[in-house]
Amino acid sequence: MPGLLIEIWLTSADGHLDGVHVWADEEDHGALLAGDLAAALATDPRIVDPTVRGWSVDAAPPAITPVRLPPT
Repeated sequence: MPGLLIEIWLTSADGHLDGVHVWADEEDHGALLAGDLAAALATDPRIVDPTVRGWSVDAAPPAITPVRLPPT
């Protein structure tokens, strides 16, 4: 997906899925939401009550405690 920098999938103990996605910019994120993939996911009966929330980057905390993800 153009502009997708990081994708982290999360699974709860009761089997619910969630994810964190980091995009290069709002335009790439918006293009995904307006595209065919989002439309297909919205009609998938296995996906119940999907939500999308946008967050901005707070540069101060990472400057103090940098995050280092393990190599894949």
